[in-house]
Amino acid sequence: MNLACVQLASRAPSGNLDTPLFIFKERMDRDALLKALPVWDTFQSMHRPQQRKVAEDFIEVILTAVEGDERELDEWEASNLMYACGAVAADMYSLARVAAEKALTIPAQRAPHAWPQIESTPSLAQVLAALEAVRTIDRQ
Repeated sequence: MNLACVQLASRAPSGNLDTPLFIFKERMDRDALLKALPVWDTFQSMHRPQQRKVAEDFIEVILTAVEGDERELDEWEASNLMYACGAVAADMYSLARVAAEKALTIPAQRAPHAWPQIESTPSLAQVLAALEAVRTIDRQ
């Protein structure tokens, strides 16, 4: 049995990120991943570095869950997660969160043509590399 362990920042109203939430699942549980996020008002009231950490960690949690499923990202997931990484790089943390949440949309609820077709779908490794590159950007 392959268990994926994912970690996301605490939902504490204080925005304290010292208490992580772990989710153990055999397969990705989209609802659990979404419920682990701080509620929107709490997220918006966080300081920018905390918002950045939540956005980066949420992207990583999704990638870890996909990896735990022993599969590659589909085009929808990859496109939205790359978009989320770009939003983090541009200091647009709310947008990054929304794009990462959108990546979790179940296939039956995805709008057909809501995302431009891309030549090739980025791999899980490529999206992880993009996230790591974004994390190295120093925000002073």
